Amino acid sequence: MITQITQELKPVMNPNGRLYYSYYNIISLENYPTNSKLTQKTGNHMPQYLIPDNYIVETEVAKKTLKCETKYIASSKICYTVSWKENHTEWSVNSVKSSTEAINIFLQKINQKASRLSGPRHKLTDLLGKPIVHLQSINLNLKNKPIQIKFKDSSFTTQIRLDSVIRACDEALLDRDGYRHLAAVIPTLFREYLVANRQNKINMLINKQIHIQSFNIDNELFSSENSIDIENSLIDSQDIGNGVYHSISTLLQTLIPIWKSKKDPIIIPGDTLYLKLGGNGRNVGRKQSHVLLSFCLLNEKMMCLNPIINTVDLKNNGIVDKDGIHWPIEFYFSGDWKFAYIIMGQNAPNSEYFCLYCECNSKSRHNMDLSWTHTGNSKGQKKPPLFFAINLFNFIPDELHLLLRITNILMDEFIPGERGITIEFLWREFYRLYMILKSSLLTEEEILKFKDDTKNWIRTFCRPTIGKMNTATSIQGIYRKEDITPYMHVFAMHIPYFIR
Repeated sequence: MITQITQELKPVMNPNGRLYYSYYNIISLENYPTNSKLTQKTGNHMPQYLIPDNYIVETEVAKKTLKCETKYIASSKICYTVSWKENHTEWSVNSVKSSTEAINIFLQKINQKASRLSGPRHKLTDLLGKPIVHLQSINLNLKNKPIQIKFKDSSFTTQIRLDSVIRACDEALLDRDGYRHLAAVIPTLFREYLVANRQNKINMLINKQIHIQSFNIDNELFSSENSIDIENSLIDSQDIGNGVYHSISTLLQTLIPIWKSKKDPIIIPGDTLYLKLGGNGRNVGRKQSHVLLSFCLLNEKMMCLNPIINTVDLKNNGIVDKDGIHWPIEFYFSGDWKFAYIIMGQNAPNSEYFCLYCECNSKSRHNMDLSWTHTGNSKGQKKPPLFFAINLFNFIPDELHLLLRITNILMDEFIPGERGITIEFLWREFYRLYMILKSSLLTEEEILKFKDDTKNWIRTFCRPTIGKMNTATSIQGIYRKEDITPYMHVFAMHIPYFIR
């Protein structure tokens, strides 16, 4: 015995070409006898179907809910029964000839003609009588002016639509003025004040989960007891050194459930969270500079490129999420050279001991016959590093600035002749090396080859003049030794380490 209940709105085209909808609920599909009869053909090439025994289906005819049933009363006869309710009384008719005759008898009982079956039939409620069709709006045009009459949605539906609009505005970088102009010409959009109110509500909900806290870099570094009202704050010269931050621990408690619950989870229990800190600064007026620090999850791989706090505790103890799972944490840092040497407490790049990773001096960085290992720069250490939790080996050179600071030197001049050919070679060779740098997987042999090639590239870059100056046989040099930048030194001496 197979019993099921299925509701369906099925489009049907009647002989006049009019489209109407019928619904049915299959209540019981009992079984198929061994000698099951077939349905009548409706055309020469139309299929026939087996007729089951004790088949019960509910449908609607002539605005009445009917229950239709088949029952085998002999090996070759079927009784077709149609039953319905009227004024709290149950009625039924049957036929042993065909289902069509049974429905015609029903129509005669209720004084309806068979032709009435061809009219439109719509079922606008479910089995419980609740509406399944909702009127949302009516659009009119009055003297070329669009008019929209909106019917009230449920608060839940309105909130979902508002959240979708806010997300679209955020991802498209559409500000309030832009949305206001857009809503003025598209009347179906939410008014701007509704969007602004919902944005404020979302900000309040986020701030309850992830508090904005304040600190003063000259006094109590990263005080977790104070909070700041950023809506009503004014900054003057007395506020230099103040800052606000989100706790990484609090952010991780919110983000870890998202990272691990995706269809293709970014992290699984047992993984180490590789957090890369980054940042940059910007001058705001003559007296003020703003510095922004952020972090991303390197476990996301390329996704972390799509656009602080007690790091020592997180480094040593990791974090336990709401499900009780422990996640060890490893910190990394990446930024431009100026920002990196400030964070690391090192000398400026124009000082004698300039390097962030070794004790090479500025007069020796052109010499590719020397070898500088990744051991740190105690001679250039001016202040303690800002983040003690970040290992020296986890301060990663920024790939973008590496590209820009080297190509800036190469773009200074384009010269014809032998020297121009050499400069063109430097461009092409640097591009080749840069593409190797971007490779996701390199063998140890390929890394050693890359290191030798970068050293040879530096040697060609600062090749001196060969022969006597201003003679026909002399080969003019390319660049001076002093033109070798800190980024070029890192490119040849330290990038191979980070590739590993």
